[in-house]
Amino acid sequence: MMTKIATTHVSNASASRLEAIRSVALRMFVNEGYQAVSLRQLAEHAGLQAGSLYHYIESKQCLLFEFIEEHEYHLLHCVSKTPLARFDPRSALGHYLGAYLRFALPRRQWHILSTRESYCLEPVRREKIEGLRARQAQLLKDIIALGIAGKRFQVDDLNITVAAVRAMLDGVVLGPLIHDFRTEVLIRDVQRMVLRSLLTDRE
Repeated sequence: MMTKIATTHVSNASASRLEAIRSVALRMFVNEGYQAVSLRQLAEHAGLQAGSLYHYIESKQCLLFEFIEEHEYHLLHCVSKTPLARFDPRSALGHYLGAYLRFALPRRQWHILSTRESYCLEPVRREKIEGLRARQAQLLKDIIALGIAGKRFQVDDLNITVAAVRAMLDGVVLGPLIHDFRTEVLIRDVQRMVLRSLLTDRE
C-alpha cells in the first residue's frame, strides 16, 4: 500500500495548491534533474515563498519518493491484471507488454523521473522502489517460465531475457517518439517483436 509522507499535514482546502506544486516539481525534476532543483527555485516557479512550501510538502526528497512510488505502484497494479490462469503464455505475455506500455506511454514524464532519478532516493526508500520493480519483473518471469515449461518459448537464460524485455519496454517509453505515433500500433509492433524472439517455432 502506498504511503503519503509528503501530504500528511495538507488540508482538503489546500489540495489544489499541492497539485500545482506537484505539477511544477514534476516538470522541473524531469527537465532540469532532481539534484539541480532547489526548494527556493521550486517555490518561485510555484508562486510561493520558500518557507511556505513546508505547509504542503515535508521535503524535496519526500516529494521525489511520492512521485516514483506512485508511478511504480500503479504500473505494478496494471501488469498484475494479467490472468495467467485464463491465458496461454503467448497471450499472457502480449497482455503484460500491452498493459505496461498503455500505462507508461501517457505518463512518460513520470517514467523518465522514476528511471533516471531513483538513484537520488535515500537507501530505505530506494529499496522500497526496487521491491516494486522486482515484483513487476517476477510477473514477467513467471509468464516466460510458463511458456518455457509448455515448450512454447525458448530462451538461453531466463533472468537475462526478463531484464532484456524490461529494458526494451523502458527504451520504447523513454526513446524519441514520432509526434503523431499511434499507441496501439506501437504496442502491436513491440508484442510481435518480443514474441518472435521467444517462440520455439520462430525459425
